[in-house]
Amino acid sequence: MSELKEKHKILIIVIILAIASFLTYYFLAVLRIAIVFTHFFYIPIVLAALWWKRKGMVVAVFLVALLLLSNIFIKNETITYDDAIRAFMFMVIAFLVVLLGEKIEKGNEELKKHQGHLEDIVKERTAELRNTNKQQQIMLDSVPAWLFFKDKENRFIRVNKTFAGIMGMPKEELEGISLFDLYPGEQAEAFWRDDKEVIDSGQPKLGIMETLEIRKETRWVTTDKIPYRDTKGNIIGIIGFAIDITERKIADEKLREVSLYTRSLIEASLDPFVTISKEGKITDVNEAAELVTGVPRDQLIGNDFSDYFTEAEKAREGHQQVFSKGFIRNYPLAIRHTSGEVTEVLCSASVYKNVAGEVKGLFAIARDITERKRSLKVLAESEEKFRTLFDNATDGILLTDVETKNNFIANKAICRMLGYSQEEILNLPVMGIHPEKDIPWIMELFDKQARGEFSLVVNIPVKRKDGTVFYADINTSSVNIAGRSYNLGIFRDVTERRRNEEMRRENERLELANRTKNEFLSVMSHELRTPLNAIIGFSDLLKNKDAGELNKKQQRYADNVYSSGKHLLSIIDDILDLTKVESGKMEIIIEKMSVPNAINTVVDVIKEKAASRNIIIKKQISHDIEFIETDPNRFRQVLNNILDNAVKFSKPKGGTVTITAEKEGEMAKFKVSDTGIGIRDEDMGRIFLSFEQLETGISRKYEGTGLGLVISKKLVEVLGGRITVESKYGEGSTFTFYLPLVPEKAEL
Repeated sequence: MSELKEKHKILIIVIILAIASFLTYYFLAVLRIAIVFTHFFYIPIVLAALWWKRKGMVVAVFLVALLLLSNIFIKNETITYDDAIRAFMFMVIAFLVVLLGEKIEKGNEELKKHQGHLEDIVKERTAELRNTNKQQQIMLDSVPAWLFFKDKENRFIRVNKTFAGIMGMPKEELEGISLFDLYPGEQAEAFWRDDKEVIDSGQPKLGIMETLEIRKETRWVTTDKIPYRDTKGNIIGIIGFAIDITERKIADEKLREVSLYTRSLIEASLDPFVTISKEGKITDVNEAAELVTGVPRDQLIGNDFSDYFTEAEKAREGHQQVFSKGFIRNYPLAIRHTSGEVTEVLCSASVYKNVAGEVKGLFAIARDITERKRSLKVLAESEEKFRTLFDNATDGILLTDVETKNNFIANKAICRMLGYSQEEILNLPVMGIHPEKDIPWIMELFDKQARGEFSLVVNIPVKRKDGTVFYADINTSSVNIAGRSYNLGIFRDVTERRRNEEMRRENERLELANRTKNEFLSVMSHELRTPLNAIIGFSDLLKNKDAGELNKKQQRYADNVYSSGKHLLSIIDDILDLTKVESGKMEIIIEKMSVPNAINTVVDVIKEKAASRNIIIKKQISHDIEFIETDPNRFRQVLNNILDNAVKFSKPKGGTVTITAEKEGEMAKFKVSDTGIGIRDEDMGRIFLSFEQLETGISRKYEGTGLGLVISKKLVEVLGGRITVESKYGEGSTFTFYLPLVPEKAEL
């Protein structure tokens, strides 16, 4: 571009010089006028000086020389002289123009330089200002609060991105509109009153709580408004800084609700609740704490917490443990009520911290375990009772897992029954305690029990550890323990019962046989008495010679027949008496009886027989037993049988029989002691058995049926008494029987 300008400058000078040369030539050659158009030459001189400065001076000198040569060529001295002066002047002018041009150029350059510098500064300041405004806007936009600038006309001048976003409009649209364009009149008027108050007073207004309805949504904000001033300090509007506290408001409301809920829970708790500072001072309590201490809340708060425990030092140790470990669980203490009542508690506590993570104190809750301890004691006692009953039950108890078929619990009785230790039983399967051959049908029975068809199975064979078998009745029931099903089996050993049952059946059989025997003997005895009485009667006639004289041999035969008949009649009478007693048909007549007379009557009957055996009968009758109420005939029968045995089993050389009668309490005691042969120890159990003789066989020395003592024992028992015997073989025997002085009732 600069080269093109230089060419244009050269072209202009050449054109001017060409015109000057042409005119000079024209006037000189054509018009014959000797004139040089010097003025045409002055213009290029000045232009060259202006355009090319020092370089232009060369052109100027060349042009002056050319002008002078033109004048010389024309040969006009006057013009040449004048032009020479003018040329010099133009050279000076050109030189001055050059100097001035250089100064001007230099000044322009300096001016341009300063102008460029100023432009740079302006650009820099403008950029800085723009950058500052941008940064300010970025800063304003990055602020989460709502920022807005308003003028005195209530128009928005500037807003941040947050405010525009909450309003749902671009910033460009917000800037320039009025508050009344955004909000209903009443609400906008309220906001404008706050703005005017700040503008008029020049003082900020802080913490303004405002509620806004934005896009059908209620928002809570807190707003600070300060005066907006220009560079001269004049108030030109307000600056608003609003923080949306909707979330905080909702959070505060929720926090308040949670706080109320938490407080309600704390107050509703039946357990005492307390907060304690690091120094051990109570900072808060619930109603339960007031009740357990008997102290109002306002008096508890601020006091040392350990003052309300029976063991203050232990309470303080627990307090320190919480702060060292962060918590404690189930720490045992006891709280003392103002009345003196003590409540045992288990305390659990943990520290609580502030938002900075600093430990401020502890929460503690005390669980009243008074009732729990009482319940545990009752439970322990109940368990002890159950364990005692369980372990001391005579029946065996076995708890079996339904699913695994293994034994779960066994008591001592079942261990004794089976001969296993408890550990061994628990390792046995349920069928391991039964004979292998019986397992199939026993399993079938147990399955029916499990289905509830019946609960008791009887006479089940059970195998002991040593392999022996006993029989048991097993009563089962289903129980549920911790969600598992078990069968509870109770075993009762019925081996003895089976034996007793067998014995009972045998006794019934024997009783039936005995009853049949007695009935037979009774019938036969009655049938025998009639012919026997005839035999005795006719033999008595023969013996007494009422039918005529008998020779010695006939007399001996008649005596034998008579004595044998009498003996046989005695046997039959004994049998009849025994059958009557055993069948309950013996007739008993109770009346007042003289004891001495009854004894004397019996002695009178027996004394002849005793005398024939050299036996002395002695009587010792106490004076306080003169009468008793009993059946005299049966009394005499008993005493006669005992005396007869005493005389019968006397020693060959004779002996002594002593009858003693005395009162012993409410009973009459009768004792018959002899010095006879006595009874062996091994025979003592046989003397009251029917038809028993201590000597048996055809070689026995002593006659008799063996019924006398049996009848005597049964008669004494029928009369309400009892009979005993003491004997020493070779020295004698003592039979003692007791009868009531006054029987309660007659027994048949």
